[in-house]
Amino acid sequence: MNAPQLLAWINAATQGWMILAPDHSIAYINDRAEWLLHIPSNRLVRGMKLRDVLDIPALEELIFSSRYQLRSQRCEWDQQGTPLEAVVLPDSDEYWLVLIQSRQSLEAQQQQQECWVSDVAHELKTPLTPEDLVDSAWGDPLARSRRNGG
Repeated sequence: MNAPQLLAWINAATQGWMILAPDHSIAYINDRAEWLLHIPSNRLVRGMKLRDVLDIPALEELIFSSRYQLRSQRCEWDQQGTPLEAVVLPDSDEYWLVLIQSRQSLEAQQQQQECWVSDVAHELKTPLTPEDLVDSAWGDPLARSRRNGG
């Protein structure tokens, strides 16, 4: 695999991707991460220190924590009214991969799922009339003719 192909995949991702160098400078950031973090697209942030670009104490703490624990870490915060979530993955060479996504879409999916489960539970609790059960189970021709006015 070559680097241009890898970067093309990262740019096409639905998550924000940011790679931090050992000195905490932004080595790479994709368009989605810039959009989620409200970084103007015309602002060149590659090579800049993370703290000079963004003031997100929870994310900075997460990076330090992942460095010392050498395992992935997760945090949530609001960025200008947008609920975000980040997962920081440390590298053995002291680089970090930061995956960023909006929690709004996750919360909307969870809300839809809860609504669907509630609707299904309600339908299962709603008793069917005996006539409806007989009609559907046996296809009773007499019941059908009564309904059709015959």
